[in-house]
Amino acid sequence: MKNLTVACLLLVSSAAFAQGSGTAGASAPEANVAKQSKQDRIICENQEELGSRLRSNRVCMRASEWAERRRLERMAIQKQQTGGQCLHTGSGC
Repeated sequence: MKNLTVACLLLVSSAAFAQGSGTAGASAPEANVAKQSKQDRIICENQEELGSRLRSNRVCMRASEWAERRRLERMAIQKQQTGGQCLHTGSGC
């Protein structure tokens, strides 16, 4: 009888241990989401209105959106400077 009780306790504790390690694996994606959200935080900038020294607009976007906006602006400037010629071969300009 005592052996049966000990065996049941071991079985229950091993099942609880296995279940506990499964939940730790499930929290790893949550940690990645938290890390990603910190990297892609919202950044606000005050942008002055052209022709006015006093007026400005506050623009808020995610860090990835700011990076994409700056990339597109660089490409537009590069296109104007080169007269619309594509500098990157094979990129489908």
